[in-house]
Amino acid sequence: TTARYYTPSGKSIQAKGIVPDVMIDETAEGNLFAALRMREADLDKHLSSGQGAEVQDAAREKAREEARKRLEEEAKKTPAERRIPEFGSDKDFPLQQAVNQLRGQPVLVSKTQTERKEEKKAP
Repeated sequence: TTARYYTPSGKSIQAKGIVPDVMIDETAEGNLFAALRMREADLDKHLSSGQGAEVQDAAREKAREEARKRLEEEAKKTPAERRIPEFGSDKDFPLQQAVNQLRGQPVLVSKTQTERKEEKKAP
């Protein structure tokens, strides 16, 4: 048996996932290594969504290569120079933005991913 992922409305999100309404960076400086995240669509022999042909995103591949280079530079730093994220602390940037959203205060949206890619409607 193979499971597929659908939204409550029945739309397949296989190999795509859900796009958030508000894009937030991991840190105040941006998402430095977000391009390195593996998605199901990055895996060989992944299931397709069944909603049109899949296309390789050249811009995403370029961003992944640049992030790999940044990661190599970061790896050269000593452990004391590397910044470790503090989840749940007052320095937790995504948490602070979520709290701002709940309080109705301004939210600092993503510097690196400013547009929400609208999905094309099938005819």
